[in-house]
Parts: sequence; structure tokens; C-alpha cells
Amino acid sequence: MKYDPRERRYLVEHAHLTPELGRRILADSLTLVRALGYDMNTVEWAIRDGTPYAIDFMNPAPDMDVNSLTPPYFEWAVTHMASMVIRLATRPRPRADARWDAFLRSTPRPAGDRMEVHPGGQGSD
Repeated sequence: MKYDPRERRYLVEHAHLTPELGRRILADSLTLVRALGYDMNTVEWAIRDGTPYAIDFMNPAPDMDVNSLTPPYFEWAVTHMASMVIRLATRPRPRADARWDAFLRSTPRPAGDRMEVHPGGQGSD
């Protein structure tokens, strides 16, 4: 989707990228989304001298309002999100148990570095 910063809105202009640049941005966007482990995301790009730069790519709950996306892109987003939700509901994929406590346990404290917890919740070294 092309964004016009002066108008502060997205434009319906399907051919604003060359086919080659469009393929690269799509591939790089999917790489970012998969690396972040998101089911949905928006990735915003700035293009300067033909080189794309990811400028905003951590939007796990993106703005999908019809007034933001414009009707054609809104319809595309709703159709694809609905298909994904139905697919995940009927064929759940296995997931790793990603819990914060596992990350915290993986970093042992240095020897002699102990924190005692006293009544009232105050800790001291």
C-alpha cells in the first residue's frame, strides 16, 4: 500500500512498486514477521533511491480500520485474516512453550550474588 505523508493516508495505487521491488519487500516482510513470531503484523517501508528500508515492523495489533486501509485493502485484509483464523482453529499448529520464566532460569546469577526477600517484600543484598 502506498502512503501519502502529506495527506496522512494510504492510497489505492496497486502498481506503485516495480515487480522486482515488490517481490523483495514481500519476501523481506515475511522474513521479519516470521522472525518475530507474529500471526499478523504490518511492516512499513521507506524507499530511497530504489533501496527499501524497514522503518516500522513491530505491529502485532495493526490498525485495520476500513478508513485507514481503504475499502479494497480492507476487504483483502479481512478475507485473509478470516481464512487464517479458520485455518488455525481447524488445524492448530504446534507451538513451543515460550514462557518468561524459562528465559529467567536460563541466566544463572553469579556466585555470591544472592538477594534475600524480607517480610514486607523488601529485598536486600
